[in-house]
Amino acid sequence: MRTRLKWWTYDRVCALVFAAGMPWGLSVPGLLMYMGSGIARWLRSSVRAGRSEADPSATDSSGATDLSGATDRSGATGLSGATDRSGGTDRSDAIDRIVSPDYGLFRWLRGLVVGRHPLVAAMNLLAIWLLVTSFFAEDIIKALGATLAVIVTGTTCFLVIIPSMLKDRKAANLALIAFVVSSGLMALAICFRDGLYGLTVSLRRHPVGFPEVNRIGNVLAMAVICSLMLAERLPVRLKAFPWFAAIAQTGALVLSMCRGAWLGIAAGVAVVVAASRSAKVLLVALVLLVAFYVIIANVPGAIDRLESIVSLERNKDRIELWTAGWRMIKDRPLVGFGMDNFSVIYDRYAVKERETPELPSFAHNIFIDLAVSGGIPGLVLICVILFGPLALGVKHLILRRGSRDLVYALALIAIQFTHMQVDLVLASPLTMPLLFLPLGVLVRHFEQAEGRRVDPAR
Repeated sequence: MRTRLKWWTYDRVCALVFAAGMPWGLSVPGLLMYMGSGIARWLRSSVRAGRSEADPSATDSSGATDLSGATDRSGATGLSGATDRSGGTDRSDAIDRIVSPDYGLFRWLRGLVVGRHPLVAAMNLLAIWLLVTSFFAEDIIKALGATLAVIVTGTTCFLVIIPSMLKDRKAANLALIAFVVSSGLMALAICFRDGLYGLTVSLRRHPVGFPEVNRIGNVLAMAVICSLMLAERLPVRLKAFPWFAAIAQTGALVLSMCRGAWLGIAAGVAVVVAASRSAKVLLVALVLLVAFYVIIANVPGAIDRLESIVSLERNKDRIELWTAGWRMIKDRPLVGFGMDNFSVIYDRYAVKERETPELPSFAHNIFIDLAVSGGIPGLVLICVILFGPLALGVKHLILRRGSRDLVYALALIAIQFTHMQVDLVLASPLTMPLLFLPLGVLVRHFEQAEGRRVDPAR
């Protein structure tokens, strides 16, 4: 009994709760648990650091001098050149420390960029820039709220969840199993609901009792790739479970009628096949393709929905949103309008008068949305963040420096990248981890491959 309890560490419980809730839009409890874990660890490390500084026998940073050339407080000279005999600093010295590039805010900001991996530096710069642009928004509260939600969720993923799973392989495997099982159960529920009620395309697009349909499609596309990943890790006698889950998830993906997710899964499977260079993986991809075709051919309205992907007439609503977004960018190319303000200003830039009372929340394209939110600087940074991992991932795979985990992480990024060209399902903390987690895994892999020091507290 004690052994079983010891196996269930807090991080593994967090992984289970977080991954199992993700498909159903219930990732917040897991995120909060991980945030609590991260805060507790930070407090413990701060207390230990404080105790070591309070120890008279301890030296300041092993006696090293700081970046300004000044030594520690045991008789050292301050920035003003005067000796601080009382152990404290006078007011002018304190001000000097705040505005000096080696101290205070400037030192903290510099630490977010200098010495970081270029992708990490770009993400930190984007977070800071979006905070700045929030104060130029039409609705400052909405912009700040959306920006802080992205920062808090991203920080939790990059600094707590990913280091925890990379450190504890069992927690990572538990999260993978929980996500595949939970998404598989959701897929079966969707298939059963459709078979029981014979829903029309309109009702499938507005499911009752499930998360928003585009979010469902995105989760199911990710789940298919995760099922393939799990199949590689399980012994032969258990491989039937993830194969069955992948078929069920493919069926539910068709029933979601989510065209962006259909494009995403095509991109993800293509990455796995191309990067694996394995006949076995190619066979699995062909089986999934046949299953997708058989299901879509027998679902009323699905073929028509698939054909509409390449129809300009059927996608006129998207084109109108992109046109409105382009007008917004031209109006404020430098700072944009702040996050989550697209609906606030849409009527001002709309191509035509709205036919429905509902306002669009975003432009349905990640690049246009970021350019509207953060201007051209925001667009440049998001291009680095999204294109960078794809380029580096391809490079590492060509040089055969990548593991199988890298292949699947790259496939998950490809799904999100493709889906975000026509939708923005990651506009909520409920689904942001679907991008942040594989992105963080790739960044850690690149850091280690390039011989960089990986700081788990980053």
